[in-house]
Amino acid sequence: MAVSQAEKWSDPWRRAFSRWTSISPPSQGGEGMQAGQFTSPDIVIEPAWKVSLVYGMPCAIYHQLPAAYYLASRFREDYEAAVLHAINGGGQNMSRALLTGALVGAQVGLEGIPHRFITGLRDAQRYQALAAELEQWAVRQETL
Repeated sequence: MAVSQAEKWSDPWRRAFSRWTSISPPSQGGEGMQAGQFTSPDIVIEPAWKVSLVYGMPCAIYHQLPAAYYLASRFREDYEAAVLHAINGGGQNMSRALLTGALVGAQVGLEGIPHRFITGLRDAQRYQALAAELEQWAVRQETL
């Protein structure tokens, strides 16, 4: 069954991947990798923290993005698992965890992030207020 271009890119991970491949050198998989690898149930890295061994541990964006996309796709509704696997992968784990947390956080919303992850932050109330403001802005944009 043929898939239209609109259907092909309806998945946010596929759209994001298309942007990543445009900046990734071919030697790093930009030309040879396929967006479906992030969402395919047939491709599983076990344990998931080994994603850093598959895509690379350095901080270059072409190592970090595919690892973050994979974890965010695999743990779409489990913020804690996604971030902990990003951290446990070693290497440049802070940037991988940041990207993964941002992607999964956007999917699960503030209520999907464990409370203890937020309350332990310096200026936690300020960040929660900013998140609420951003959410209100996003809702307004949807109605336009």
